[in-house]
Amino acid sequence: SSTSFRHLPRSLAQRTLGNDYTNDWAEISADVRRRCGFSCDACAENLSEHRHLLHVHHVNGVKQDNSSVNLRPLCIDCHRKQPLHDHMFISTANMQLLNRLRREQSISADDWTQVMELADLAVHGGLLHGRHKGFGVPVIGYEFINAKGLVIGEVEVAWPEQRIGMYVADAP
Repeated sequence: SSTSFRHLPRSLAQRTLGNDYTNDWAEISADVRRRCGFSCDACAENLSEHRHLLHVHHVNGVKQDNSSVNLRPLCIDCHRKQPLHDHMFISTANMQLLNRLRREQSISADDWTQVMELADLAVHGGLLHGRHKGFGVPVIGYEFINAKGLVIGEVEVAWPEQRIGMYVADAP
């Protein structure tokens, strides 16, 4: 009998498979992003003005498999939520930019499943607690607006009716 793993451990997979990008990866990646109109395949966010935030994900984890069925354009947030991608970092500023763009593009969370897909991983524990306590669906990327109509602050998620929000800051 044999044992099969859904994914090889990263270090083992890279050592045994020589799992490095192909020499033409930059051109292939650019072509995939161009063909999708610089939109994330998961959340539909258009990043044509912020192309550095759109990645190309190898679905099967093999970086040398550049077949079209294995390549998926994903914003950095959706990319880091893929299996074995928890090592990816996104700054608070870039996460806030993604949230602002999602708001402007009417990409919102109408239910808890969408909230968990779109919210920063750093607040998932707090979200689960709020859901358990019976809170409604929160607003992602909630902005505080002053009397002059200017944005004076932003939290990752908020329940405005309860006056509760969660803020994420980069480590000093």
